[in-house]
This record gives sequence, structure tokens and C-alpha cells, in this order.
Amino acid sequence: MIAPRLRRWRRFIFWGLGLLLLLLGGLWYAGEYYVGPLLRERLEVLIVRGSDSLYRYDVGKLDASLFGGSVEIDELNVRVDSNRYRQLEAARQLPPLTFEVKMHHGHLRKVNVFGLLFGKKVEVGELFTSDAQVELSRHTRDERAERASSASVPLWRAIRPSMNSIQLHELRLEGIRFKYAYADTAEAQQIKFDTCNVRVRDIKVDSATAADGTRIGYARVFTLHLSDLKFRSADSATKFKAKWIDYSSEGRRLTIDSFKLQPTRKDKESFYAHHGTQRDMTVIEFGRLAFEGFQLERFLNANSVVADSLVILGPKISIYNDKTLPPSLEGKMGRYPHQFLQRSAFGIKLKHLALRDLELSYTEKGEKTGREGTLLLEGIQLAASNISNFPDDIKRDSLLRVRASGRLLGSAIETKMDFHLNSGEGRFDMEGRIGAMSAAQLNTVSEPLGNARIRSLNLQELQFFLHGDEYTARGEVRMRYRNLAVELQKEDEATGLLKTRVFLNKLLNKYTLRHDNPDASGREMRATQVQQSRLMTQAFFGLVWKSIFSGMQTIMTNAGTEY
Repeated sequence: MIAPRLRRWRRFIFWGLGLLLLLLGGLWYAGEYYVGPLLRERLEVLIVRGSDSLYRYDVGKLDASLFGGSVEIDELNVRVDSNRYRQLEAARQLPPLTFEVKMHHGHLRKVNVFGLLFGKKVEVGELFTSDAQVELSRHTRDERAERASSASVPLWRAIRPSMNSIQLHELRLEGIRFKYAYADTAEAQQIKFDTCNVRVRDIKVDSATAADGTRIGYARVFTLHLSDLKFRSADSATKFKAKWIDYSSEGRRLTIDSFKLQPTRKDKESFYAHHGTQRDMTVIEFGRLAFEGFQLERFLNANSVVADSLVILGPKISIYNDKTLPPSLEGKMGRYPHQFLQRSAFGIKLKHLALRDLELSYTEKGEKTGREGTLLLEGIQLAASNISNFPDDIKRDSLLRVRASGRLLGSAIETKMDFHLNSGEGRFDMEGRIGAMSAAQLNTVSEPLGNARIRSLNLQELQFFLHGDEYTARGEVRMRYRNLAVELQKEDEATGLLKTRVFLNKLLNKYTLRHDNPDASGREMRATQVQQSRLMTQAFFGLVWKSIFSGMQTIMTNAGTEY
């Protein structure tokens, strides 16, 4: 009885092992001769048909191991088809971003074999690579309308009927090389990152996720870390760098750390030897920048920078200009802050902007004295609201509002500016107040730049009210002070030393200057009809300063209106 039962068990085991080996052999055969070609076919559908033939691809080897549900990929290259690119460009139907990818080796893990073999679904647990190069090219559009071209077909529809859906649970790109460039500019103008790490979770391409407004493309979670940003302008005149850039879709937060922009020629001698004319040499740096509520999908799909707020911590702006050189004839019309916004190639919408502890220094080498004077603003807290170039936003509210306070040469200053976004001529309104200031504070600027020394002055308050456009500024200046006395100087040609202009000083201080305002009788002089025409080479703040100074001169020389 025992022997027949053992024989039956042996036969059962033998046939079971045989069937198992046959099944494994079949799976091996399928993996070797069927899954590879099927994956290539799916790649063809996804890359070529899904992009309306904008892209082409080639892949070296697909090595499938179905026992572990994994696939090794070698030499995958995705590139733009130049003929189709030109067709879409001519029809103005290019997407905002195009890309090219070179991946030497990658891994697909936890592949759903049965869904791939017997269904029209592609499901992968993870795609991982640490050996890839990615190049993105940005294409500007004539309009900022946030709608897809009527000729475009959604990806989920383009892959049908070959595939019903594509699902990738996690995409990990580690240590890849990344380059970002504008297709409409010179090849030299590129942004490069030494290291880029990307992690994307829950990517699903179907009709349901396409309608999900919370996703970036078809992904639910997207995190990005870019290290060692480097950029050089097309003419190699400017470069900037940043330590790192981070983005997380879960918090919709984009941060940039340790940013610095500066001329490629960093020392004054080589900078001005190259340019040969008066020109601002500007250096901008900040510790950290943070966008809150940053909508990355709008940036990727619609060339738009949209966020709830932007906060910049500890920005420093340093400007230097050598006025001993011939003046530059470069026009600056159309360069007011809101005019830059109006003509931007990007749609921009920021509810709030804050600069915290801004330090701004303007240093000028005097045309007559050859000496340097610095105008320093520090501890500036600046807040701006309603920053937008979208027509619907401007119809609802046409004012870009800026409010700032801090210290000018150590004295309190506060100002507010309103820029008219619906104005084609750069309309603006501005008012401000400067607190108490002494002669010693002003002499740090007046002596090296104006060959004038203020012997005494007790400035109590300066107020200004201006409105204007890109051609003129008009308004009113009020200035209350005591004990004004000025000493004009000139350089001795023989010794190079400064000496006092005795005769002119007597005339100026005795017959021209108003020493107190209000005077002893309480009469106050105001400049109520300030008007300053703008030079084509003059910047916005240059026009503002000239207008204020013109009003101050009017008051100090008794030419204003008495109250």
C-alpha cells in the first residue's frame, strides 16, 4: 500500500516540477522574445505618437527579467525631430518646453508583467537612473493665454487604442546633469546645474488624472533639488550662480539659496576698460528666496510665473558708475519697473512680494572731482502687491503698489509708489518722507560728487509728492530745516588740493540761500510746481532724484511758494 502511494506522489511531484520548469521556460522565452519588442512598441507609442511626432527615440538594449519584474535599459536617447519642430514652429504650436534626454543606463522595477502581456496597461513600480543628461529648451509665445493649442491632442488620448493607461509609482533621477536654455536666444545663453535630483510619485496617464487640477502634468507628487547653478549671458557680460534650488509640490514651495549676480569682469578697471563709457556696474546677491504657492505646472505648461507670495531675505544691491568716462548713449525709455512687467515674455502673477533687510548702495566716481561718494540705503523693508501682467487681473485692479521704509545715510526714510499697469506711457505716483539729517551725513555725498561742503544744516524733514510718466515728473517738495550754510570748493591745479571759493561763498550764503525754513516769522517756502523732463538715457530713480533735488534747490534759493 505504501509503495503505490509513494509512486503516485513521485509522479505528482515530477509532473509538477516539469510544469513549473515549463512555465519558467515560457516566461523566460516571453521575456527574451516578446516583452522586449512589446516594450519597444510601447515606447514608440508613448514618445512618438504621444508627442504628435515631435520626438524620435532609439534604445540600445532592453534586458527583461520577469522573475523579479525588472527591466534594464541601455542607451535610451530621446531627441526632437527637426522637421516636425519646424512645422510646429511655423504654425506657432510648439509646446512651452521641449526636451532631449540621454540615459546610458536605467532600471525598471516591479513591472506588472501580466498587465503588459495580456492587457493594455503599463504599470511600473519604479524607474531609476543616476546616469543621464537632460536638456530643456524654453519657447516663448506671442500670447500668455493659458489654453492648449486647438490642434494638440492630450497624451492620454494620443496613446489609445494601443494603451489604456500608464502608471509609474515612482521616478527617481539622481545626480543627473541638467541644462536649461531659451530656444530663441544664442546658444551660449544656458543655465547649467552640476547635480540634479528629481523624485516623482504617482504618475498616472489616463483621462481621470488629466482632469485633476492638483497634479503637475500627470504626477501627484514632485520634488526637485538642483545644486550649483551656473549661468553666463549670451554676450558673456553677466554671470550668476546659486548654491541650490529646491521645489516641493506638496507645499508648493520653491526656494533658492545663496544667489549672486555680477559682471563677468569683476574688477572696475577691466569692466570700464571693456565698456569705455558710463555704465552701472551692478552686483546683486541674497541669502534666500522663497516662493509660496508656486504653481510649477503653470510655469511648465503656460510660460507663467504664478505664486501667492515671494519673500527675499537679506538682499544686497551694489551699483557703481564712473562718471569721469564719456556718457553712454544707450536709451532707457520703456524701462520703468512696471514697463518691464508689461513686456515680459512670461505671464507673471504675484499677490505679494517682500524684500526684508534690503541694502542698496550707489557709488559714483565724480565727473569733476574724480572722488567716490556712496549713497547708502539700508534696513529697507519693502512690500509690493498686485504684481501681474494678466489682462483680467489688470481690469480688476490696475495699480501695482509698493511700500518701503528704512534708513538713508542713517536717517529714517519711507515711501510709497503706485504704478499704473494699464498705462502705455509708464504712469506712476510716488510720495515719501526723509527724517532728520545732519550736514555730516550729507557731506559723504556732496563733497566727493559736487565739490560742495555743507558747513551746517539741521534737516528736520523732507517730503515729496510726485506723479509722472516716462517723459516727465511733476509734483511738490517740502523741506523744513535750520542753519543752512554751504561752502563751494574747487581743485587747485598746481597742488591738486581742494580750496574754498571765498567770493562765491560770500555771495551764495549772504544773498542767495534761505538759511532757515520756516524762517523766524514762521513763513515756510515750498516747491509746489516741480517739473523735470526725463533724458532718454535716464533711469526711473534718476528722474525721481532729479525732481526732488530740483525742488530742494527751489526752496533753498527762495524761489518757491511761501505759506
